[in-house]
Amino acid sequence: MAGVIAIQFYLEKEPLKFSGNTYVAEDLIVESCKHLKIGPVGRHLFGLWSPSDSLWFPPNKVLKTVNGCVLNLYLRVRFLTPVVSCLRVSLLVFIFLKLDVFYMP
Repeated sequence: MAGVIAIQFYLEKEPLKFSGNTYVAEDLIVESCKHLKIGPVGRHLFGLWSPSDSLWFPPNKVLKTVNGCVLNLYLRVRFLTPVVSCLRVSLLVFIFLKLDVFYMP
């Protein structure tokens, strides 16, 4: 039985789950952004955050799970851009995600 990596989103109640033992953080970010319909230009602004360790994972981090364990991570805005229109995303969604970063418990 493989472990599970669960990516939590601010706007959705159900996490995106990946079954397996080894993943690269960047691959999880890309798949999570595709799930949220965030294009390639805006994906580099996001990162994976571990609430249990209180740390951001670099994109090249290899995440390993032990059989039967669940690794809970959060997809969050890691870097802010001064010009949102160049990303071709909804301004409201960007501000909403931005507020999430500043008000994280």
